[in-house]
Amino acid sequence: MTYYCERCRQDLYGYPKININGQIYCYRCSEAVVKEISKQEVDDFKKSLPYKEFIDSKNNYLRELQIWEEKSKQLKSKNWSLAIYFGIPLMIFLRNWDKGKITLTGDTTVDIILCILYFIIAGIINIKIENKREIKFNLSNPKPIFSLIEPRSDFKVNSFLLPNDGSQTNPDEYPLNIYNRDDYTCQKCGIKKELKDLRLLTLRRYSKSQTYDPTVKITICAKCLQDNDHKDF
Repeated sequence: MTYYCERCRQDLYGYPKININGQIYCYRCSEAVVKEISKQEVDDFKKSLPYKEFIDSKNNYLRELQIWEEKSKQLKSKNWSLAIYFGIPLMIFLRNWDKGKITLTGDTTVDIILCILYFIIAGIINIKIENKREIKFNLSNPKPIFSLIEPRSDFKVNSFLLPNDGSQTNPDEYPLNIYNRDDYTCQKCGIKKELKDLRLLTLRRYSKSQTYDPTVKITICAKCLQDNDHKDF
């Protein structure tokens, strides 16, 4: 049976044949088709009602979070202002004159320790108040969770390849006949390369009897082979 690429109409005898939704494509066209299908699925997904409801709830949550964070900054500033407001009169009340120096207890070291302890306690109280406010906010504004999975392309060429069409490559001319078949052009980037820059990529693992099956091999340049890292195969 003769197969032709549904998009470019190339005769696919001796070429990899990719079956996508019942239509046959060459390798290069199949990648473009899969990207189009994936893009359409993502677009349809983002137009769905559950996704729109999730985006609305997420925006509402972020808006409430922003308001809460602004209020938190104001309250932190207010609490520290109160701590200083009450701390200064306390220090003035405790101070006494000792040889012309202002002290709290008559001992400078003790004065410093008292000041440090006062602000440590004030900081701990401030943190506890902030934690309670955060817990209250999280209870009244739970973070939206999206239970649906966004569609993503999981295109694996080897699961779409049609069986061999009976063609075989000549072992004496292998792999030059594959390069010649693909016109010395990388099937990934579409750029024609010199022979030294070309490699063969196997789309599907084969048995020993299929070692020279051209329908499971494509020409790929060294750069694309390194960049691709076999992710599609």
